Amino acid sequence: MSFFRIFLASFFGVITAFLLLFVVFLFVLGALSAFVSFSSKDTTSSIDDNSVLSLNLNKVIRDRTSPIEEELLDLLGFDFGQVGLNKVTDAIERAQYDDRIKGLILKAGFPQAGWTQIATVRNALEDFKSSGKFIYAHDEFYTQRGYYLSSVADTLAVHPMGIFSFKGLVAEVLYYKDLQDKYGIRMEIIRNGQYKSAGEPYLTNRMSPENRTQLSELLFDVWNGLRDDIALSRNLTEQRVDQIANNLEAGIVQEALTSGLIDTLLNKEDFNLLVKEKLGVKQDASIEKVTLSEASSLDRVRSINVDDRIAVVYAQGLILFGDGFEGAIGSRSFCKTLRTVKNRKSVKGVVLRINSPGGSALASEIIWQCVEDLKKEKPVVVSMGDVAASGGYYMAAGAHQIIADPKTITGSIGVVFSLLNAKEFFNDIGINAQHVTTHDHAFDYSPFEGIQPGFRSVQIKEMDKIYKTFKERVAQGRDMTIDQVEKIAQGRVWSGKQALEIGLVDAFGDVSLAIEKAAELAELTDYSITEYPRFESSFESYLNALQGIYQAKTSQGPLVDAEMTNRMVKEVEKLKLVQDGPHTMLPFHIELR
Repeated sequence: MSFFRIFLASFFGVITAFLLLFVVFLFVLGALSAFVSFSSKDTTSSIDDNSVLSLNLNKVIRDRTSPIEEELLDLLGFDFGQVGLNKVTDAIERAQYDDRIKGLILKAGFPQAGWTQIATVRNALEDFKSSGKFIYAHDEFYTQRGYYLSSVADTLAVHPMGIFSFKGLVAEVLYYKDLQDKYGIRMEIIRNGQYKSAGEPYLTNRMSPENRTQLSELLFDVWNGLRDDIALSRNLTEQRVDQIANNLEAGIVQEALTSGLIDTLLNKEDFNLLVKEKLGVKQDASIEKVTLSEASSLDRVRSINVDDRIAVVYAQGLILFGDGFEGAIGSRSFCKTLRTVKNRKSVKGVVLRINSPGGSALASEIIWQCVEDLKKEKPVVVSMGDVAASGGYYMAAGAHQIIADPKTITGSIGVVFSLLNAKEFFNDIGINAQHVTTHDHAFDYSPFEGIQPGFRSVQIKEMDKIYKTFKERVAQGRDMTIDQVEKIAQGRVWSGKQALEIGLVDAFGDVSLAIEKAAELAELTDYSITEYPRFESSFESYLNALQGIYQAKTSQGPLVDAEMTNRMVKEVEKLKLVQDGPHTMLPFHIELR
């Protein structure tokens, strides 16, 4: 035994020493990088006149990426294909007002982002164009998301042998009842609300009429918005855009050119010649390009030295009780951030940027209360991202104003409870659970036996209480009666367009509009912006960042395999992470493609 103790102690000692040396190496590397950057600042960070901003957005776009991950990637010289929406819009805005930048080259055929994130970038590009500067776009492969984003360009070119997709939207929902029946492992679901289809894929093998109705309306609202923007940018009618999609008149790039969706077919070399011609430079000269990472050298639009600040607090991922982590909103850690913002005298207004399908009902209530406490001191405006539904709407409901995109998925005011029941599976493999209790209902649940009748009745009462409270929070925040809320609740999912019509949101816009509204409520005309949560540089944070970078790299497998695996894993992870009681969560993973 002593040998194994000595061996394990030595083993872990070596591992710890290696990790410490590696972190020290990173800090030394960072210091050297900073020194080199400082010493060569006058030569390498200068931006030449007649330059263009070169944006490659064929990446995973998140509302905000971890600054620590960004720091490590910059130090190590890696690019694993992630970018923050905040960094993209900031770069475009800087380029718009910097006279050294004459135009923008866009490579965005297949961005991995939600429709509202795409729309936010597109709006920023529209503003860029309004300054009189040009946008030229080119890529070899265009998805519908990529085309929608790139259609804003003055000139949109595709490789002659490229691939083009334009066919309308589809929402696919996976159903698991037959799989459960076959293997004896099932999810027991308790839910309320006519449209609360959370758990529906585990209860049936077909889509309910109510679910089909809400998804159909959501799809058409999103599509109509995309169609109208494309029609305006491409000088086509809405009817013509619909006709092209419906009849697959742009199935190949030559048809896309004929139909007017794109402007020309060029390879990369000829596209560069086109850009040089626009810039008025010789064909054998190089194009002075400013990349996204270099855009921080462009002139700032807003001063960072103004004392009065608007804080933008990012809430991304599932809502969990307790501490959160990258990609999840923990009630304890998120409320700690809100208290910090509340107590910081320089912060005069707050924007909550929410991109969440919901999660724990208890955590959602705790965060709602923290938002209420913050409201007593400072104006709070919510900016909704791709999804701010169920618990995501719960935490938004009390804000002074709520800003959404027409394509935002929101609402889903309802409650669901789910637990695993693998009794049939365990019986089949010869495992039989037996119990001894002191009282009739002492045994409530086990994956070997499922939910017991007494426990089920208690959970139904608990869910009724949560649903009632949820509606009260919405009624209070949106100045409605309970009866008015009930008509738009029942777990129904709404588009941002519908949400504005029924009073769940106040206006259409993105983070920039939310910031303007917060400043207006705080009576500020000059202010700077600060972002939360803050990320502390620690040994643990660097290790977590390294793990996240590694996972991002290793997850980049074949597209079909990755899509199938990720969709299944996302469903399982959502159920696994919210097992602390009833939850207010979006019905299922909704992806419009």
